[in-house]
Amino acid sequence: MFFFLSKTLYLLIMPMTWLVVGLCWAVLTKYERRRKKILLFLFGSLLILSNPFLANELFLWWEIPATPFLEVKNYEVGIVLTGFAQEGRKPTDRVYLNKAADRVIHTIKLYKEHKIKAILICGAEYQLDIETTPDYRSAREIFIQAGIPDSAIFVEPHSRNTRENALLSKGFLTNKFPNQRYLVITSAFHVRRAKGCFDKVGLKVDTFSVDFTTHNRSWNPIYFIPREDAFAQSSRLFQELLGYCVYKLMGYC
Repeated sequence: MFFFLSKTLYLLIMPMTWLVVGLCWAVLTKYERRRKKILLFLFGSLLILSNPFLANELFLWWEIPATPFLEVKNYEVGIVLTGFAQEGRKPTDRVYLNKAADRVIHTIKLYKEHKIKAILICGAEYQLDIETTPDYRSAREIFIQAGIPDSAIFVEPHSRNTRENALLSKGFLTNKFPNQRYLVITSAFHVRRAKGCFDKVGLKVDTFSVDFTTHNRSWNPIYFIPREDAFAQSSRLFQELLGYCVYKLMGYC
């Protein structure tokens, strides 16, 4: 039930959804004064959410900074969370990566530089399109093509969210690599929730941030002009903050 709600409630309370609902309300209401208030609120919300400077500032506050490779300790296992492959794209004779491709690329670099001895790919089995290749298979294929031996690659294919990533990884890690400290590799905006989940199940983990949304702070006037990509970034952060709060309330992180 939690999995179903986590995938549907987000859609109902995301900024675009309530902006559309608010616009419909403004169109249908019979009261002119109420219509003006709704439209004013929607206009102000749109300006704030689509402001590139504000979106970047919020991500600078939330994202966990990158760790230089030279400062990364040595770990027995690097845990890479999936979510980096494009779904449903054909032909299916290759791997299509999205913006989170850093999760794969930097994991390869960590292995090549002997920062991690093995790789555990976590999830996700859940797919809307049954013909889509799961992320974990795509990642395994890339790792092998990059020269990483199959014996160093492990898969946890059943988890469907971050909570299950941690729960199902624990059983494998405590049996195969007990009493170790592990390195979780995931997008910078997702690090807080991921680490919270792994800490909650009793695994000792450090984190390695990749896939950054932010850029260096700039006071260039162009960054104060509303843009659609800034709205998308704000929505992405809104979703992660909501997920983090829900996980906190549920005691998952």
